[in-house]
Amino acid sequence: RKLYSLPMEIKKKPLKIADGALYPIVLSDDGEKVFFSVVFEKPKVTDDKREQVEVWNGTDVCLFPVRQVLEKISIPLLAVWLPKKGVFRVLGDSARYFSRLGGKQDYVVLSDPYQYGLEPTYYEKVDYYIKNVRTGSEKLLLEKQSHDPNQLCFSPLSNEMVYYRNKHWWYYNPETDFTQCLTENIQTKWDNTSEDVPHQFRVYGVAGWSIAGASVLLYDENDVWKVALDGSSYERITDGWKE
Repeated sequence: RKLYSLPMEIKKKPLKIADGALYPIVLSDDGEKVFFSVVFEKPKVTDDKREQVEVWNGTDVCLFPVRQVLEKISIPLLAVWLPKKGVFRVLGDSARYFSRLGGKQDYVVLSDPYQYGLEPTYYEKVDYYIKNVRTGSEKLLLEKQSHDPNQLCFSPLSNEMVYYRNKHWWYYNPETDFTQCLTENIQTKWDNTSEDVPHQFRVYGVAGWSIAGASVLLYDENDVWKVALDGSSYERITDGWKE
């Protein structure tokens, strides 16, 4: 029985499943989705042993050695197979190959780590796109957002997420396309930004989630705050600031 069919654009390219420990085959928690990595094979290029000139441009989006590697290798892309629905879909693409799955694995966030080129920060800016794993529909989630993984965190119990932007934590629900600021009324500082050392920017981060999934636990410099995802309440649950 034919369980899935490849989209026409994939049929035209040599496609294979990526192997190795870095690209495991993973079954979703609901048992309906199988995730794995695929590569579009590039034709083998014989290395030219002659001495070549390295060209470094000031406008390069990544350094020459990185660009050289990216031109030669086939970057693995996240793919999903839904056996019961007979659907196979490559979730990433050559322009947005960096992927992160949400807590229920119904949505994936895609980005290109070299999109805006080299910047004087540890984590460069990227555009985050969010894609529905089941339908393939997608939209721009965040524009010119820090690629720091600590600034985008998924609930382990739902498709909800929080992200850090403009000195505050924000809530987003992809199922309802609803966004709201969670921390605008809390008088504290969520990162160690310094005007003297701007490249050392670091968000203190997410400590975890409540058992029921209705609240997120956020670090400031000294304490942990319990903040309701619906914006109804917040509470500082430790007293580290006293010392």
